[in-house]
Amino acid sequence: MTDYSLVPANEIWYTTTDGKAIELSATTEEKTVSNTYKDGKGVIVFKEPLTVIKVDYFADCETLQEVVIPSGVNEIEWHAFKNCTGLHEIFIPSTLNRIIGAGAFCGCPNLTKITVEEGNPEYDSREGCNAIIDKSTDRLMFGCRNTVIPSSVTDIEEYAFQGCKNLKEIVIHDSVESIGGHAFQGCEELKEIVIPESVTHIYQYAFGGCTGLEKIVFASSETRIWSKRSFKGCNNLKVIYVPKGSVDYYKEQFPRYMRWLIVEDGSDWPVNEIVAKDVLFALPLRVLVPGNETEDNILLAAKRKLKNMSDREIIKLILEHPDTITDSTKPYNEKEDYEELEKKMRDDEDEDNWDDEEYEDEWEEEEWEEDEWEEEEEEEDDDES
Repeated sequence: MTDYSLVPANEIWYTTTDGKAIELSATTEEKTVSNTYKDGKGVIVFKEPLTVIKVDYFADCETLQEVVIPSGVNEIEWHAFKNCTGLHEIFIPSTLNRIIGAGAFCGCPNLTKITVEEGNPEYDSREGCNAIIDKSTDRLMFGCRNTVIPSSVTDIEEYAFQGCKNLKEIVIHDSVESIGGHAFQGCEELKEIVIPESVTHIYQYAFGGCTGLEKIVFASSETRIWSKRSFKGCNNLKVIYVPKGSVDYYKEQFPRYMRWLIVEDGSDWPVNEIVAKDVLFALPLRVLVPGNETEDNILLAAKRKLKNMSDREIIKLILEHPDTITDSTKPYNEKEDYEELEKKMRDDEDEDNWDDEEYEDEWEEEEWEEDEWEEEEEEEDDDES
């Protein structure tokens, strides 16, 4: 769009998808002299040289397409560019040395280019990776749908790709040791993910709401899934491949009411013949409980049977009744019964001492504040130690 060095210290230059000036929040507008759009360029003039882009400064500016942050800015705060759905390019000047909080660029699904100016002491976008990487720790702070994770990255920071709905694939190298909370949350187009052997921890909601995710491959036999909500909302997940001898370990890592098939990688199980993602939505209750139970106790009987069945037995049962398998979104006329059964199993699971009640029940409704996140992080550090 422009020569970045030409941007005055008290201005921000930008372009929009509709060729009009963006609407600023009341807080931001108080600090500005003017906000105009002319000859294909928007210019916000601030009353004083800009050193910090504050919380929510440009949040929900859906038409914001490209933004040039002037030299002199040294800090970007929490949610500064949250939900800028039209944003496709961001330039980080060499003066910026602190990005507070994860989530500064969360919810920007069309972001395709991230450039860190050479000479920045804290961050870089090495190898043209289209990401912001912390130089001192090699942690990937923020990415976009065109990010190629360098092999030098050691951790994927919380919220790094959150809301990147158009991310279709990503390669995580075996240099990565942890995947932070909410890191890939809401990446709806992601269909498959391979977790390398080097990854020791996956934190809460790391892949929450990845509704297109169908397959996970774990290379390690002991990756710790820190929260039962790490894969919450992965409604189309069909199968999880794990190393030989680690099926039982991973069954303990996932809630039992999530009846995803966990199989040894390379096994001969006919998982491709399983259409439904969840046995609760794969078979009518009367197939699970073919006896003479009354309508009053059929749910409890089905729940008991499911909890006592192995995955191999479930596969066998489904294959014995191929004509009864349904679309998981239209399970006969018993959807309400199944939802009630699933709720009962969830309630039982909560009673089984799953120790992560500090996290919100619904990832879509979360509004993480900076101080709350820091408290969560401290608690996790204590647990790890």
